[in-house]
Amino acid sequence: MTSTHHAPNSPLITLRNRRPDHRAWQQTIHERSRVFAPYATVAAPLFALSTWPTMDELTVSLRAQCRAAQLEPHAFVRQVSQRGRVRMLSESYDGSIVTRREIPTRDSHWHDLMNALVWIALPQTKCALHTLQYGLLAARAEPDGRMAPGPRTPEHDTVAMLDEGGVMVLCAESLVEPLCRSLAALDRSVLDAALRAESAVMLVLGHGILESTVLAGALPDTHALAWILPVESVSAHQSLRGVDKRLACALTSNEARPTRRARPSVLLQERWLQTLPAHAWAGPS
Repeated sequence: MTSTHHAPNSPLITLRNRRPDHRAWQQTIHERSRVFAPYATVAAPLFALSTWPTMDELTVSLRAQCRAAQLEPHAFVRQVSQRGRVRMLSESYDGSIVTRREIPTRDSHWHDLMNALVWIALPQTKCALHTLQYGLLAARAEPDGRMAPGPRTPEHDTVAMLDEGGVMVLCAESLVEPLCRSLAALDRSVLDAALRAESAVMLVLGHGILESTVLAGALPDTHALAWILPVESVSAHQSLRGVDKRLACALTSNEARPTRRARPSVLLQERWLQTLPAHAWAGPS
């Protein structure tokens, strides 16, 4: 049976064989898809646990990476329902992260655990993403701090899509334009050739894609929003810490992010990923 999950303003994610008990703890799910390869060193200790990680366990892992990245310590906290309350900027998800350095998180929830996984692996990137989104919300907020009604702006929509359903492609400067043109035309051939030649590396940033992989048991066919960034070199053992710093810098400087008019995407498929050369990722520690 095939079901389709299509959230508003998000990439189309097709789920196959969705597991009926999506709250069941699974220790080996991160070993079933290449999308988890960059996160292997972060995922291993979490999935070695016999049950769902607690907020404290997730926070200990995150704060270790925050210290290494010279970031203010952040913490995972239990999410409190805002239903029925006036929507205040300071109480928003991004407001909690930016003003209190607290990441609202649901217990025993795959979507939130995949978000935590990306936070622990890429804390600078996630900080930059939510600082940017907070700024976009603040620009539209009422003088008393109430959030503006209505849909997100196109810029905010694109940043949110990167967070939930984005894939990062790091390559030499000379490949940026060819990759942007081909992916905008839904042509994966240039990216495929660059990955096979190891002149580019790809990292799934969107925790929504990681969650879909968990629920489907393998990566479902996914059209992911692609952000292509130049790097000085593509190493055989790419440093996750270096990638985190590069992505955060690009977000902070508003560097060539996809826009509503130009949203290159890449069709991610497990069978395609399995044909690519395995890339070695050095962990964030």
